[in-house]
Amino acid sequence: MKVSLINTEHRVLWESNVDVKVIKDNLGIPIAVRVEYECLKNAAKAIEKEGSGITFHELKEMIESNALKYFKKTGFEINIKANKHVNKGIGKITIFNNFMLV
Repeated sequence: MKVSLINTEHRVLWESNVDVKVIKDNLGIPIAVRVEYECLKNAAKAIEKEGSGITFHELKEMIESNALKYFKKTGFEINIKANKHVNKGIGKITIFNNFMLV
């Protein structure tokens, strides 16, 4: 699969092919995708050089999630939005990253 790192101006900062394994159920329906470790390791190093702030684990999750969506094609999409906020008690600061993986 071709994986691209694109900034908020839709400029491609990095692009390469990664190998994935598609796991299917007994009816042939894709149920999971696993990115090959060596491809993931190389992609993570290249993306880190671009200053994306995307961790190895986050990249793995992004590739596998997007690949499953590509192969499964359910016609549905889950859209998640977060607002930038600061919680002074228990909680986290939520900040959007300036990069997206396509």
